[in-house]
Amino acid sequence: MRKRKIAVISAAVLGLLVCAGLIAHAAGLTPLFVEDKAEFDATHVITISTEDLTETTAGRPQTVNVCTVTAKMGVEDFCFYLDEGFYWETNSVYSNVTISVGDSVNPAHYMAATEVNTNAPAPTWLSYGYGTNKLYTSADALRVVFTPASGQSLSNLDRGEARIYLRLRDAR
Repeated sequence: MRKRKIAVISAAVLGLLVCAGLIAHAAGLTPLFVEDKAEFDATHVITISTEDLTETTAGRPQTVNVCTVTAKMGVEDFCFYLDEGFYWETNSVYSNVTISVGDSVNPAHYMAATEVNTNAPAPTWLSYGYGTNKLYTSADALRVVFTPASGQSLSNLDRGEARIYLRLRDAR
C-alpha cells in the first residue's frame, strides 16, 4: 500500500511540474497504473496535445514517432479517446484536423484518418480498434500522423489533447 501511495504522489507531483511548465511535456508511451489497466483494458497510454505539434507549413502533416517496437512485440486492443478537440481559437470556421495511428509500414493500421476538430460537424470522440492486433517480426515505430486543412498549420492549433490506449505485449 505504501508503494502505491508513493507512486500516486510521484505521478501527481510530476503532473504538477508539467502543468507549471517546469518539465517539458512530450508525446510518448506511458505505462498505466494497475487500476487504469483494468479500467481501459490496456497496459500503456499515448498522450498527444497541441504542444507536440510543431509543423509550421500550412497543409503539411506531422508524424509523431511515439515509440519503437522490436521483433516479437505486439500491439493489441487499440482505443482512441479525444480528451479535448483540436481547434484554432482564432478560426472558428470548420477546418479539418485528422489523426491516423499506425507504424512505418502502414500509417493507418490501428486507426484511419479520423476527424478531431471540434468545429467539424461530427468529430470522433471515441474509437475502438479491436481486431487491429499486430505482432511485429522486425523493429518498427508506432506513429501518430496529424493532418491539417490545406490553409492551416498544426503549430497554430490553440487547444487539443488525445489519448490512445493500447495493450503492448513483449514475447521476447
